Amino acid sequence: MNYAHPLNIDVPALVLTTGVKVEPRVGDPATKGVTLASGTTYVFPVGGESAPLNSVHLLWDASIIVTWTIETTNMPSAQGSQVDVSPFDSTAGNWMQENPSGTYVSGSGAGGMTATNLTLVVAGGTAGGSTIHVGNFGTRRMRVKAVVAGTGGVVRVLCWGKA
Repeated sequence: MNYAHPLNIDVPALVLTTGVKVEPRVGDPATKGVTLASGTTYVFPVGGESAPLNSVHLLWDASIIVTWTIETTNMPSAQGSQVDVSPFDSTAGNWMQENPSGTYVSGSGAGGMTATNLTLVVAGGTAGGSTIHVGNFGTRRMRVKAVVAGTGGVVRVLCWGKA
């Protein structure tokens, strides 16, 4: 069974700690995406609830300098009417970075990205993209974290899952 992101569009960004939502632009594929500001950390909730196998597609423009990581949690987002661990929570121990050795990460863009396990570093100067296939993670939720340095730019984050 296939599981698209609930909105079946680019995933909106949330500013880490505040949860301010940055909506993706829609319409012409040449202008789609989320504009991320320099010196800011963002998270993109990408699934995990319904699908044990998730695929995340990242795209970036030539101006952005960003480090991408994958984080997971088994903590619920709410218990009853009380918020437990939000998608933008920054409390140590609530969200855990996944960085297994030997992970294959695809990439394009002439040298613009370096991947070490599940940590992707984009140095800027080259537009590109990457697809990360995340399987065998039995966690409740997953997010992509983007730490923007130097210069900001436009990114797209899309996800798909299968069970």
